[in-house]
Amino acid sequence: MERLKGFNKIILLTLCVNIIGTTGGFMTYTYIAPIITGITNIENISVLLMLFGIGALFGNLVGGYFTDKIGEPQTLMLSLGSFAVLLAAFSLLSLLNPSTFAIVMVSIVAILWGIPGFGMNPALNSFLISLNPKQTQMVLSFSASALYMGIGLGAFVGGGVISISSVDYVGLISGILVGITLILFVVVQQFFVKKQQV
Repeated sequence: MERLKGFNKIILLTLCVNIIGTTGGFMTYTYIAPIITGITNIENISVLLMLFGIGALFGNLVGGYFTDKIGEPQTLMLSLGSFAVLLAAFSLLSLLNPSTFAIVMVSIVAILWGIPGFGMNPALNSFLISLNPKQTQMVLSFSASALYMGIGLGAFVGGGVISISSVDYVGLISGILVGITLILFVVVQQFFVKKQQV
């Protein structure tokens, strides 16, 4: 109980940012195979997953760099905003007929969405640490738990979207969830700024 005393409203809301943002991202990632196959008619998507992996690797590096250069809040808001757009793009691409153009567009989105998707992690964890530097280990352990909760919820919510509509809408709902996450973080940031001014 002594350790949990440091978990104020701002930290709890920031953990919710982690949960909802991860849920949105993993809704699409969990069902990426049927999403891409539906857009391109390509059954073996291993190359496209490799592109995503390259983007994710680059995203971790870029996220850390921008966190140092422009700060955690700005990096996180930039990452969430672009992540929401790229996730929704999968639903927009489903409007295309399978073609070379569709494959090229999916390839571009595949490599790009890993950048903000993983670029937000360094900024988020750095922001959480700044909220309570004395309990860094505890804060980061809860952040990891929030991440895994979001991964599980992503598969669950994505499956629900597919069951009531189709896989074509998963990207759109993912983007909306991440957009909500961005709004939530703006609210969190306002709380944080007010607390600093007191």
